[in-house]
Amino acid sequence: MLQYAKKALPFVVVTVQLLAITLLVTGSDWLVYPLSDDPVVPLGTPLTWFLMAAFPYNFFWLMGRRPVQDLLWRGVRGLFGLAALLGLGWGFLAYALSGNWSYNFKSGNDNWDLFISYTTGLGILILAALLLWGVASLRLRWLYST
Repeated sequence: MLQYAKKALPFVVVTVQLLAITLLVTGSDWLVYPLSDDPVVPLGTPLTWFLMAAFPYNFFWLMGRRPVQDLLWRGVRGLFGLAALLGLGWGFLAYALSGNWSYNFKSGNDNWDLFISYTTGLGILILAALLLWGVASLRLRWLYST
């Protein structure tokens, strides 16, 4: 049974990510549905946090667990690992900056700028890792085609 669960886990994670992306893009009312009353935690908070933390792990599953000797591939894994760690810390940082689990910032608060910078930087880091992965894949194909 455990063997099937390990094989199904990536599909479950990707399904939850697609659901989260769909809800975020459409601006669904479900995002503000409270999961708890005290403290108020809207559904969008854990969904977005899960998305930020789990998205880089998709690429670990795609790359496999084989050891990598190439420096470029180590860089790719390192960037995805850094993005995953920063994604895990994203929710805690957002709570520390906003003071609530709804991530409501007060107007004129400098913490909002820091939160947006962190979130944007995390997205750029993931895109940079994807770009480096593409370069590494093309380089690998070029090496084996000659």
